[in-house]
Amino acid sequence: MSQKQLIISRTATALCGLLGVLTLLPMVPANSWWVRMWDFPRPQIFSVALILFPVVLFIKFSRKAVKIGMAAVLLAVLVAQAWKVVPFTPLNSRQVQSTDRLKSDRNVTMLCSNVLMSNEDSSKLAGQIEALKPSLVLLTECDERWLKELKPVTDSYPYKVEKPISNTYGMALYSQFELVEPEIKFLLEDDIPSIHTKLVLPSQEMVKLYCLHPRPPAPQESDSTAQRDAELILVAKETGKLDMPVIVMGDLNDVAWSPTTALFQSRSGLLDPRVGRGLYSTFHAKIPFLRFPLDHVFHSSHFRLAQLEVRPDIGSDHFPILINLSLEDSAPLFQPTPTPTPGTEERTEKTIKEGFQEERREELGED
Repeated sequence: MSQKQLIISRTATALCGLLGVLTLLPMVPANSWWVRMWDFPRPQIFSVALILFPVVLFIKFSRKAVKIGMAAVLLAVLVAQAWKVVPFTPLNSRQVQSTDRLKSDRNVTMLCSNVLMSNEDSSKLAGQIEALKPSLVLLTECDERWLKELKPVTDSYPYKVEKPISNTYGMALYSQFELVEPEIKFLLEDDIPSIHTKLVLPSQEMVKLYCLHPRPPAPQESDSTAQRDAELILVAKETGKLDMPVIVMGDLNDVAWSPTTALFQSRSGLLDPRVGRGLYSTFHAKIPFLRFPLDHVFHSSHFRLAQLEVRPDIGSDHFPILINLSLEDSAPLFQPTPTPTPGTEERTEKTIKEGFQEERREELGED
């Protein structure tokens, strides 16, 4: 082999090994951020493996067994990553049925946007709110400045819940529909709020709404996913007991195909409208190749989907997401509700316990 061929073969071997390791890491039963973060870039890992596979077949190696081994590893990577991501593409059947009913007294249109607290241009989001006139607007990562600058458009919403915080976990909900018993709760951490309320549709039917923004798994935020996971599963446990229409929305700092999201759906019985439609990636707005679906709307089987779209850039690192749900009597008959699988209850309690344990460890560490 020439020196050039040797360099190419060794580079391909290293890349193949790296992709194999990054595919195996999320299978490790650990909450460390450097393990769980590899749940996120599955489409990217799949894409790199897909490009590398024909390259491995084409280039020369010192031994044929090396080529065969690398091809086998890449094939395993492709299968493992596709297994997780393909359900969120049109290749899979839809979990939520579509409806043509865009407007009625049983429709609710929601705009969810992580504004990026340091983003100094509020005009783009204000323009979208004014143009779309959604029933609900949920803002995450908002501080006092953001609420003040958006006041000209949010003043038209008669019902609101605001909790601006300068730690990037501020939250605000604006509604054209009556909010009943709205609460700001701190489920796990005393600086991470969530909004829990009942929503009265124009049809006078009641919907339970949860707005969340848990802490992400990142070294500058949290060394563990335990608290994020526990917050999501605490809500899943509560919604699983409700006998009424439910919506959970927000920047959940988790991807649609993660084990936590699977447990969330299994325990809550809520549906994901992206299944069978697309990824609808909202983050990172500035890095096209590194985009993941972090902003979510889950709902009970009482609703069909009228509209779902990722909205244009507003200067944040997240794109806003718009969803229109239609409450329809026949929907539960045709949309199977996710049900708990064996071990769901044990995993639920374990996840919640680990979250509170991690929170206590952090508190003791600060003291």
